[in-house]
Amino acid sequence: MINIPLQVKYRPIDYKSVVGQIHIITLLKGLVRNGGYTFSNSLIFHAGAGCGKTTLARIYAKSVNCLNPVEGEACNTCEHCKMFNKNNYVDFIEVDGASYNKIEDVKNLIKIFNQHPIIKNGYRCILIDECHRLSKQAWDIFLKPLEEGLTKTIFLFATTEFDKIPPAIVSRSIICSVKPATINQIFERLKEICQCEGINYSEENLYKIAYKNKGKLRDSIKFLDVCVKTYGKNLEGYLDLENEEEELLKIIKLALLCKTREALEILETLFIKDTELREFVNNIFITLISYPTLVCNTMLPRKELEDFFKLIDKSIIKDSIKMWNDFNCSCVSDFKLFLTILSEIGLKIDKKLESKSSIAETRFRETRFIPKMNFEDTSGVKPSEKNDCITISKNWEEI
Repeated sequence: MINIPLQVKYRPIDYKSVVGQIHIITLLKGLVRNGGYTFSNSLIFHAGAGCGKTTLARIYAKSVNCLNPVEGEACNTCEHCKMFNKNNYVDFIEVDGASYNKIEDVKNLIKIFNQHPIIKNGYRCILIDECHRLSKQAWDIFLKPLEEGLTKTIFLFATTEFDKIPPAIVSRSIICSVKPATINQIFERLKEICQCEGINYSEENLYKIAYKNKGKLRDSIKFLDVCVKTYGKNLEGYLDLENEEEELLKIIKLALLCKTREALEILETLFIKDTELREFVNNIFITLISYPTLVCNTMLPRKELEDFFKLIDKSIIKDSIKMWNDFNCSCVSDFKLFLTILSEIGLKIDKKLESKSSIAETRFRETRFIPKMNFEDTSGVKPSEKNDCITISKNWEEI
């Protein structure tokens, strides 16, 4: 039996299986139910990687071609739906915009499609993934078909960089902004998969996986698959998952305590992508400024947070956040420079500690104490055994 990766095996084939995205599902169902696709033949799905752009586009293409749609959703039982589910529907093609990005590629693509008639009671659907990679000349070919609207060909575009799509294309298309799934939504989906696959799990471990890949359902399922292949189907025990935010919190704390060298040494051992760094640090500062309200929505251990606040006041955190917002940090190298500058704020902590210490010392010196002295009765003691010392009791009275 072929071992199918979990992210492929549990890829949604209908709207019921899609996690979240109610706003887009309502729109797509309405287009099919009311025949909107007959005059709006271009849709743009945009979001970050792994959020479900391509999946939603595929389901929509199947719904448009379904012979017996139910409330705008494909029935999955008709002949067209069966062909879609087997990936052999002749009038649906999915291409990579990075590979077919030249004007000749787009021309050949349309030419190939025009060589055969459209299947009866169906629509021709062209899905271009990562469409922002198309050249300007390639985009120009789509202007005329999108302007006409009334056609049996539907263009579906998916992109992670919406701002790179020409405004003329955007104005002729329906925009579908796919939202990242919440941590709780991903967590619930992982539980369903574990139950279907007979995987023993602890909710804490699944939450860690969901948080580590926050917003990216596909990456979360893929990570679960890796864990199963590594630890087997028993995920109840401890999972050695790197917690980048916990390490970054330690680094920030060390920088604020003017221990920049130690902070940089930890940073050298930590692997963080430049694209993820700012998100991680933002999450840390959000948790710190909102502590203890948002402790439940973070992977930062409560003990680490408590230790942090024992040493650093919230006023210092506010100064750090202001500096972070003003600092245009786009890579790890920039973050190293930020840490060295952050240590200047740390000097304020030292001055406060010195100030508190000097104030306490001054108060101690200014406070006068009088001891209670008890003179021993030496009348019954031999002269040789007498001494002139006095015994001071442990009781002190402050004046």
